[in-house]
Amino acid sequence: MSSALWIDIYTHNPVVNDETFFIQNLGIEYFEQKLELPKHNFSLGLNPIFSEQAPPNYLNYLKEVCADNYYCNALGAIGLDKFHQVDYELQKVIFIEQLKVAKEIKIPVVILHCVHAYYDILPILKNIEYGGKYIFHDFNGTYEQYQNLMELPSFFSFGTKIFNGQSKAANAIKEIPIEKIFLETAEQKRYSIQEIYQEASNILSIERISLKNQMEKNLKALFS
Repeated sequence: MSSALWIDIYTHNPVVNDETFFIQNLGIEYFEQKLELPKHNFSLGLNPIFSEQAPPNYLNYLKEVCADNYYCNALGAIGLDKFHQVDYELQKVIFIEQLKVAKEIKIPVVILHCVHAYYDILPILKNIEYGGKYIFHDFNGTYEQYQNLMELPSFFSFGTKIFNGQSKAANAIKEIPIEKIFLETAEQKRYSIQEIYQEASNILSIERISLKNQMEKNLKALFS
């Protein structure tokens, strides 16, 4: 039996046990209500779909938590989203502000939310020169978009979209080097991380144990 951990790199609903490494994404309610922070790995960032709801002092709170809390090991998910009807120029402003915080506090990982905006996000990332590593969560781009984004130190996380064989994600996961891949459950509860691993294993034609071992290597590379 493999001793490698299940790695759920981005989740809203963590399964807490000794067999799983996860990063729980904390939502806007933490900015609004200053809720008690979890005593396990988490990420914090203002998702672009909530840009118009940004509390006045959200940047101070973000910097305070991400700089000083031992369990905050990533900033995000932050980014750009053209699907939701949210002021796009405001999204850019808030995205850049948060990237600058990540650069200032030298947090090792930024988790990116990018929907129909891959060509817009790249010049911003290159301009800020944050200095750490990126995870494009729930990646659903083309292989050509992946190639452009690989100008940066990036990883690509796949979730339930890979169950749809016609999706960009299902095609991209076959093309992107396995050393640059993660898997995630995100906000949904229908599929467990084990089921997502199994689907990825089927697509990639490798044993699930081998995939677990590779994901653990990728995690070490992410934080090295």
